[in-house]
Amino acid sequence: MNNIIDESISSLNIAKMPKNAQEYRKFNSPNSDLNFVVDSVINKKATTAKGLNFNAVLDDNNDLTSLINHFKAWFRVYEKRPKAKIKLLCLPHAGGSASFFREWAHLMPSNIEVIVVQYPGHEDRIDEPLIDDMHDLVKSLAQACIHCNFINSEYMIFGHSMGGYIAWELVQELQKLGAKLPSHMVVSGSEAPNLKNKGNWHKCADNILLNEINRLFSHSEALAENSEISKMVLPIIRNDYRLVETWEPDKLLNPLAVPISAFYGQDDTEMTKEQAEGWHKLTTKTFDIKSWEGEHFYLINHQNEVISNLVNIAKNIYRSTLTTFVLP
Repeated sequence: MNNIIDESISSLNIAKMPKNAQEYRKFNSPNSDLNFVVDSVINKKATTAKGLNFNAVLDDNNDLTSLINHFKAWFRVYEKRPKAKIKLLCLPHAGGSASFFREWAHLMPSNIEVIVVQYPGHEDRIDEPLIDDMHDLVKSLAQACIHCNFINSEYMIFGHSMGGYIAWELVQELQKLGAKLPSHMVVSGSEAPNLKNKGNWHKCADNILLNEINRLFSHSEALAENSEISKMVLPIIRNDYRLVETWEPDKLLNPLAVPISAFYGQDDTEMTKEQAEGWHKLTTKTFDIKSWEGEHFYLINHQNEVISNLVNIAKNIYRSTLTTFVLP
């Protein structure tokens, strides 16, 4: 699996890493949570710092290489574009994995590089523990974004369903850490956090949860027909539903200084147009909303139109930041 991760991540600009913990302590920001990890390496023991548990990250040799690989494991790059002007960070839906966006990487124009988040416990990270708490997931993901360094260039975020909620919390966390924010955030099939629906699907019996998945996602025939696949995938779906359904958004947070676009399916039974429009109160910048025929996974049948809209957003970002680019 490490070879897969190394190949898929090679186009990310990983910050130059020092050779040992003492050097890293000087190299890293003095306020970074990672310094607690480095201190634990120096002291020859793993620890939990500020709610971030890195015990599983440090290997038997207390080698920082395992820490670096931990960050790299969060991302997949299916088509390397080192000269791309803009990065597009994609966040999958509940039960979804990075490969959902594999084709997007090939359909985007050459000046956009698609980077997809792979959640722990999903797909080729199936041997890792699942994360069922929004804040735990976002804290780890934010650290990975910062230390893999790609967010230092122009980037935008696209999150579908659960991915939209994670996008919101991720940008909030990046803001707290003083990191560069995305030039645009696109939420798809996601209610505004202050208008979020309540649910308890994660507590339902397997057959009831499976019926719900089949109702939402018409492409899940294999899940319904193969008990072995169901046995493997249902715990992942249940975990992600638990993450979403137990998440309590902070309604006192200030709007983001990031433009937001809300995409949704006109026949989506999971949300209303009003819930999509609610995102306009969560930004101090521009807001726009677009819809397509279809239900919750409208973007499968309207893939080209969705990508076209994302390309237009990227073009606007590029035009507004021309002075930051070195043109050919």
